[in-house]
Amino acid sequence: AEHAHEIDVERAKAALGRAEEGLRKLEPEDRQFKVYEAAIERALIRVQVASKAARK
Repeated sequence: AEHAHEIDVERAKAALGRAEEGLRKLEPEDRQFKVYEAAIERALIRVQVASKAARK
């Protein structure tokens, strides 16, 4: 696990974009669909945590 101050927000946003793009290319039945969903969730959480920490 990362601490909020260790998160590179731009890198997390880039990962989010890549995961969203990958997910758009797949059907829900595809085996990789869940992998991309999990990547999106991780990236969103990283961005949220880093943003909250930056506001403090």
